[in-house]
Amino acid sequence: MIYDLYKRYTEPHRKYHGLAHIFRMFEIAQERGIDLSREQVYAIWFHDAVYDIPNEGEASNEQKSADLVGRFYMHRDFCDRVKEIVLATEMVLKPETPDLTDEQWQVCGLDLYDLGTPNYWPNRDLIRQEFSHLGDEEWRKGRSTFLSMLADKETLIGEPFFASICEMDDWHLRARQHMQNEFGGLADSREDTPPPPWPHTRECHFWSDCHDGLDTPRNCNCGAEKRREAWLEKHAKKLTD
Repeated sequence: MIYDLYKRYTEPHRKYHGLAHIFRMFEIAQERGIDLSREQVYAIWFHDAVYDIPNEGEASNEQKSADLVGRFYMHRDFCDRVKEIVLATEMVLKPETPDLTDEQWQVCGLDLYDLGTPNYWPNRDLIRQEFSHLGDEEWRKGRSTFLSMLADKETLIGEPFFASICEMDDWHLRARQHMQNEFGGLADSREDTPPPPWPHTRECHFWSDCHDGLDTPRNCNCGAEKRREAWLEKHAKKLTD
């Protein structure tokens, strides 16, 4: 099993979804004091075991990765729990927020956590390298569609991953700002589309309440959310046409 996973995660087309990503997930778990179950540990190792670009066939990479678990383990209950966690890492990237267990949210949180850290940008560049077979225009369209869907999701990582609601809201704010800034950069390559004008100000209730440690931050009062909605309404169709 170890050799098979090693070969898979060192495939030459993997630039982001390789061993460094797996090790980073364990690093985040350690930093956050998450005591991983045996099923979670195996799910982390298997969740990107199959990473075909482009993916061929009806099954997703995550489904193929989950199916791979049964090749190595015969205990049905254990395999089923690992598979459910692996499949959750795909469910969180769909438009609707899934109903997940705490165990699933924790692994999904480890997988997506760097969306809200400065690692967002080098990771973005590595993912672009994985899709080097796409021309710039095809990449821009696909990436813009994906980012706009993620940025509009109410929840990217569920509450069980975070220490408080405030931390959860603060992380989502940073993750959305990263995605929206990239979205604006993709749009900025077109002369008819300006960059997005929606970062929250430090005077905003949302910003100050989160950073003052309140558990229930008030609504945005600096106009950033209204500017974001107006910008998306005006320009999103251009980006995805």
